[in-house]
Parts: sequence; C-alpha cells; structure tokens
Amino acid sequence: MSEPILWYNVIVTMSLKHTFHYLTVTDDMRKNSLYVIGGGTTSVSAGLSYPPADHPGHHLFRWHEGRILYEYQLVYITRGGGTLESKSSGSTTLLPGDLFMLFPNEWHRYSPSLQAGWDEHWVAFRGDRVQQIIEELNISRETPVFRTDVTNLLQREFVRIEEELSEASLGYQNIVAARIELILAMAVASNLRATLGTGDAQQIIKRAKALMVEQIGLQVNMEDIARELNVGYSWFRKTFRTFTGLSPGEYQLQVRITRASEFLRCSNLSISEIGALCGFESAYYFSRIFKKKTGVPPSEFRQRSL
Repeated sequence: MSEPILWYNVIVTMSLKHTFHYLTVTDDMRKNSLYVIGGGTTSVSAGLSYPPADHPGHHLFRWHEGRILYEYQLVYITRGGGTLESKSSGSTTLLPGDLFMLFPNEWHRYSPSLQAGWDEHWVAFRGDRVQQIIEELNISRETPVFRTDVTNLLQREFVRIEEELSEASLGYQNIVAARIELILAMAVASNLRATLGTGDAQQIIKRAKALMVEQIGLQVNMEDIARELNVGYSWFRKTFRTFTGLSPGEYQLQVRITRASEFLRCSNLSISEIGALCGFESAYYFSRIFKKKTGVPPSEFRQRSL
C-alpha cells in the first residue's frame, strides 16, 4: 500500500506557482537507508515575497529568523538568482544552474532576489545512507553550493522525483532514493569539471599520468614529477587525487601492477626481469606487492593466464 501523502498545489497569481508534497513518515520508511519525505517546486516572479506564506508551518521560515531543519534538502535553481546563508558557509550568491544542499541541525536562510525572482525544485530526505554519500563525494557544510553545467539533466531528475511523489506507485521510495544519489553524483562531478576540468589543471594531470607510464622502470618519486611539471607538490597531490580518486603514488603503483600483469600474460620474461622493468626494487618486493594487490603471487598469476 502506498504511504499517505499530503498534497498541496497553490497558484496565488500568475506570478507565483507553488506546489509541494510532504509524506507521512512511517516506521517502514525509516527502515530504508535513504528515504524521501517531501518535494516540490516554486516559481517566484520579481518583486514577490518569499517563501510563500501558505507553505506548511513546520517548514515555513522568515528571512530575519532563518530556519533549522531536521532533514537534508537539495534545492535546484533553474531561473533567476538570489542568496543562501548558513552557519557553516556564510553568504553565497546563487545563480541559474546552482544546486545547494541543506543539512540537518544547521541554521540557514535563502531567498530569490527581488529584482529577478527564481524557479526552484527541491527534495527533502533522511536516512543513514546520506552521511555515507556525503563522505564518499566529499560534500561539506562549508561548501554546500554546486555550480553545475548539466541543467537539463538535473532538472529532468527533479521532475521525475516530483512525478514519483505525485503517483506514489509501489516502490516509489526506492526509485526516488536512487534519483537523489544520482543528482548528488552529477552535481559533484559537474562542479569539479567546472572548477578543475578546464585550463591548465587538466593538462597537468594528464601529463603527470603520461610521465608515470613513460618512466615506469625508473625510481622516480612524486616530488620529482611535480618539479618537472613546474607545480608545488601539495597542489599536485591534492589536484591529482581530485581528478583520479588516487594519490600520485597509488596511481603509479597501479600503473606498475597493470604493466607487470601484461608481461606475465604475454611474455617469457622471468619474474625478476618483469619486476625490474616495472620499477620494483627487487623480485621479492615485486612478488609481495603483486600478491597484495591481486590476491595471488606473480607465478600463480602467470599460470592461471596460460
């Protein structure tokens, strides 16, 4: 049976459209690691007050007081602009395409500008899985705004969430939970591409990866590579991890293990020769690290590949 839903659809004037769903949270919903509790849209023309006064009192707030929620929310601005303020992040100007995250037990307030108004989509959710997602994607209360370049894709996901909430068909909670995870992943990736994926940074990391392949048999440390690329090592290490998910040293080791695996499958070189060609200090060290990373020693790996 579908969970009960409170549904409101209010059109105050031709200049303001406001729809929202709030779900009645049940014990069955709380069993899910991520579950949605509400969602909706608001379209505010220039010069109108915000938020709409008819919004339910448990989520209504006034600008001079702000608000503290007990769930997470994602709010996506598709037109206009405004301001977000929170205890951890301070004040941030919001533009079309911005997605921001609200955290539980965190004072905040936000509003469209009187000059522009805005259109927003939002979804509210809870669950133990949320904190895990935040840690995996490196999301923080200090930087809750994501500058995105996937406006149409993100808007489509919010619209689909709203459709699921409206229909409340069997299994809709699982579908909405998956869409929330997708929205967060898309926003984080888009934000990274916008801030790091253009200009020199991308080319520096691409060149660093090429150097690790070219110099696979040499004893080259990461500080040497950073110097060759004319960048500071701290910046290089942090930026490399942002792009690849690995530290430079971890990536270098992965390259060496991959090349060693190719030699073991496709050549008659000895274990000692392969270790040396791939930059390992000794055959013993090569065998130990190879087993740690693949689960089997080089000799057994070769035998299984025949």
